[in-house]
Amino acid sequence: MSTLRFIMENFSQVLYLTWEHIWIVGIALLIATPIGVTLGIVITKQEQLASRVLNGANILMTIPSLALFGMMLPILAIVNMGLGKVPAVIALVLYSQLPIIRNTYTAIKGC
Repeated sequence: MSTLRFIMENFSQVLYLTWEHIWIVGIALLIATPIGVTLGIVITKQEQLASRVLNGANILMTIPSLALFGMMLPILAIVNMGLGKVPAVIALVLYSQLPIIRNTYTAIKGC
């Protein structure tokens, strides 16, 4: 079955899942941006903290996404949110911190 045929035969589901994906990314962006920009601003004023925050964000980026979901699953299962949109939003928020923090820091410092 070709990809185009699959899309045509399942168009309503493809459309629904596309909007769901956009919604998840949008929510994650709305959460991640204030956190990352705030941290970026704070570390420009406190140089000792800058390396720690940037290194922490770098470490988050080295964790494979499947491993991150594996680590979050038992924690979120306690509150009945082990699978679904909540872990996806949390993972996207965590993964987006490095570029947001680093770019905010660089923009303010002018490096």
